[in-house]
Amino acid sequence: MAGLIEPNIGEVLINGKTPKELYSHIGYVPQNTNFNLNFPITALEVVLMGHECEKRAFFGYGKHELSCALGALERVGMFDYKDEKIGTLSGGERQRVLIARAICAHNTEILFLDEPTSSLDFKAQEKIYRLLKDLNEWMSIVLVSHDLSVILDYATSICYVNRKITHHDAPSFNQEAIRKRLGIKDNHLCEVDILNSLGSING
Repeated sequence: MAGLIEPNIGEVLINGKTPKELYSHIGYVPQNTNFNLNFPITALEVVLMGHECEKRAFFGYGKHELSCALGALERVGMFDYKDEKIGTLSGGERQRVLIARAICAHNTEILFLDEPTSSLDFKAQEKIYRLLKDLNEWMSIVLVSHDLSVILDYATSICYVNRKITHHDAPSFNQEAIRKRLGIKDNHLCEVDILNSLGSING
C-alpha cells in the first residue's frame, strides 16, 4: 500500500492513483525502531531525514526544512528531545520521532504504520494511539496491528485480513461483535491479521 513492493497480481490505487504517483503525500513508519542505536544522530537529525531529497550539497538543510522538522517534533510532543541522541530515547519516544519524520516528509496526507506499538508497554501504546487520533484530524491514517486491546477505542474502520478480507465500519464495535462476525469462538483474536484504518481512503 505504501508502494515499497510491487503487487504480483492486481494494483493498489489511492484516490485513483498508484502509491508512487502519490509518493510526496505518503508517510511511512516501519515496525522496527531498534535500528543502530549507537549511531550518533539526534532526534532532530532523524526527522530531517524526511527531507533528504531536498538537502543541498555543501549547504545542508534550509530554514524551511528545519522549521518543518522542529514543528513536527513539537506536534508529537518531542520538541524538548530534539538534541537527544536517538539511542538514548525509549521505544515510545523513538516511535514518536519516526512519526515526526513521516509527517515532516513532503506534504503528508496519508500515514501508513506497521505494528507501531508492538514493542511498547500499555501506557506507551496509549500515548501513541492518542497521538495518532490527534493527527487523524488532518490526515488519513492506516495501520497494521494484531492487538485489539487498545485499537477498538480509537479506530473508525477495521479490515480483518486472514486469507480473505472482512470490513467493518460501524460507528461502534467491540470484541464480542468482532468474534461473532468472524466466527471466532475462543479468545485468540490476536491471531487474526488486522488492518486498522484510523482514517479513510477513497478508491
